[in-house]
Amino acid sequence: MPVFLLSDELSEAEMVSMLEGAELSPTPLDATMRLATEDGRIVIEIDVMNQTDRDLQQVVVDLRTPPGRAPMSAALEHLILEPVVRIDTLPARRSRTVMLQTSAEADVPVESGQVRIHLTSGDGTFTALDDALWAIPAPHVSAGIDGQLDE
Repeated sequence: MPVFLLSDELSEAEMVSMLEGAELSPTPLDATMRLATEDGRIVIEIDVMNQTDRDLQQVVVDLRTPPGRAPMSAALEHLILEPVVRIDTLPARRSRTVMLQTSAEADVPVESGQVRIHLTSGDGTFTALDDALWAIPAPHVSAGIDGQLDE
């Protein structure tokens, strides 16, 4: 994320000196996701991380499209059977893995899909993350080597 600082009073050297040790504070909630399989179906595993020094209560992991907005991936959204998972308590500086079941079979090829995760907690902490997963159904394709280079 770009940040622009303007000052009529600081020299370039003073500005550089002021910013040398600056850091962006981590988001209170963070997540990573990946695809896995369970019982012959694709599941989305999401690691939800509490990056604060306090326990967070009533954490909600929500993959639904916000009302009134175009979906990030209409094709993926309908595959998620239960797009909302609740975590009662997420301890400080800890993570927890949740799994979202899909209707996609594990042996069906899949292609890239954009997924947005909304993380909220009971105290109003909110984070939204985007990730790309290979999770949109694609047709089976067979390939063979036949020596024809002009195909």
